[in-house]
Amino acid sequence: MKTLITFFICVCTFAGFNAQNSDGVGRSIPQPSPEILTLNEQETALKAAGDIEGLKLNRLAQAAAWQKIDPTLAAEFKPNNVIQNDLDKITGFSQDRSETFSKNDSRWATDLQINPFFVNDGVDIDLALDGTIYIASYIMKPGTFDEIYIYKSINNGTSFSLWGTASTPDNMTKMKLSLMDKGATKYLFITYSSESGKLQNLRFNLAGGPLSSETIATDVKLFDIDVDYEFAAAAQLYAIYTKSDDGLYSARSASNSTGFSWGDEHYLSVGAKEIAFTYGKGSTFLSYIGYATGNHYFISNSGYNNPTGWSAARTLITADVNESKYISLRAERRPYSDYRVVCFVSRKQNSPTIKFRGWAEIITSGSATREVVTGLYPTNVLHWDSWSKKVDGNTAITASFVTEEDRVFYVTDYNNLNFAFEVQISDQQVLVGPAKSAIASDVNNY
Repeated sequence: MKTLITFFICVCTFAGFNAQNSDGVGRSIPQPSPEILTLNEQETALKAAGDIEGLKLNRLAQAAAWQKIDPTLAAEFKPNNVIQNDLDKITGFSQDRSETFSKNDSRWATDLQINPFFVNDGVDIDLALDGTIYIASYIMKPGTFDEIYIYKSINNGTSFSLWGTASTPDNMTKMKLSLMDKGATKYLFITYSSESGKLQNLRFNLAGGPLSSETIATDVKLFDIDVDYEFAAAAQLYAIYTKSDDGLYSARSASNSTGFSWGDEHYLSVGAKEIAFTYGKGSTFLSYIGYATGNHYFISNSGYNNPTGWSAARTLITADVNESKYISLRAERRPYSDYRVVCFVSRKQNSPTIKFRGWAEIITSGSATREVVTGLYPTNVLHWDSWSKKVDGNTAITASFVTEEDRVFYVTDYNNLNFAFEVQISDQQVLVGPAKSAIASDVNNY
């Protein structure tokens, strides 16, 4: 029997966007030279070997090789220029504790109450390679610091303990939890955006101790982030974000800085009002809703979120056919030459009487090859989330969503081109509101 670990919240949000006339035509990336292709192959081998010095030299050589073809692209191989003047105001720690949180209210039926506080917004979940479950949430406190709480379970979710906390000087708008636990020193990251436009990265050592903090970018509105999993000594975090003009950017941490020292910011020359991002195996993938048109697009990156690695955008569907919202993207762990990515999305015809329905699209490598899967999920589908194991060759993906009118939380599974029908998770319909996030993941057979 599979026991699913889930966490759902209710939230109301309001946002306003700048006016634009179109989504933008995107950046045209020139064909790489044979020298650049050789350097890209070397980068993968150097990451696998954990050759930090070799990776630094390889990156400089890539920039020099692109300088011969496109100086503007070559200039993007540089650290992000951000002011980090408030890091001393962020405090926090991590350590194993004795207290355990469990069900203490009959309203929750068989569900486990993890956080005893009221959560306004922001929750995420990830699983370590050893099966440990980490769940993070944050509490908004007007007029004072927002607080982050991280919970840990070592028994497949039977119980949780408070593992870490952080206090920030920011009014947070979104938070993501990532694990970098392949190497000898293992880390947990909390990445968040704030109302002031700061994109902040907090790093906890999984062995315990105080946290470290770094600003990734400023003037940020939306973001998504993912991590590579294969490399013990040269792991990186990768991010996508929009800025105040709703333009879309990519960036990555340095290969020698375990999630810090962000740089290589690339402007994709498109506008987006919703984004979803995932790491596959050596490559990254982006799906977005065009800011002006509402069209649904997909872009791939052939190597480690490299600023020169982005493909041209594919249009998955235009807004004059279906309105698309609440996208979530997850890749099978395959090489780029044979990638397979699943995009979960809510869609409906442009009519006020028609409700959003859950769709899933399988997008593959090659010339715009994709398989559209429809009719699997009920109407009123909101707020997709998805998760996949950090294992080479993995084809299994877990996804979740909330239905709006009957207020039920569901989970569904995908594996190697096959989709399962949804399974109801929430025990009582009154539990779930139209949440901003519906988070799901799994550990082995749990």
